[in-house]
Amino acid sequence: MPHTVTAKEHKTLTQKADDSRQLSRQIEQEQLDKARQAANDTSQREQEVLKRQADGDWEVEQRDKAQKQFNERESREEKYLREAKEAAAKARKIPKPTK
Repeated sequence: MPHTVTAKEHKTLTQKADDSRQLSRQIEQEQLDKARQAANDTSQREQEVLKRQADGDWEVEQRDKAQKQFNERESREEKYLREAKEAAAKARKIPKPTK
């Protein structure tokens, strides 16, 4: 006995197709909303960075950071130089050669 598609089965398939299309549209809309939000967030971050740069905060931060690194390097150099001078100033005891 061959199986034929009845009206009830056809409607169910049609309904499933409609449900799938609706779900697809819903997912697509959600993805578009997420993309818009991400673009908006990126734009806001860019504006904040530009504002900080315009205010000079970023430049000041970078200058302070560079000055701090320079001072640390200078302190290390002074320490090494002081230690070298102290070592050179110490009286060296050279053992006398034994015969």
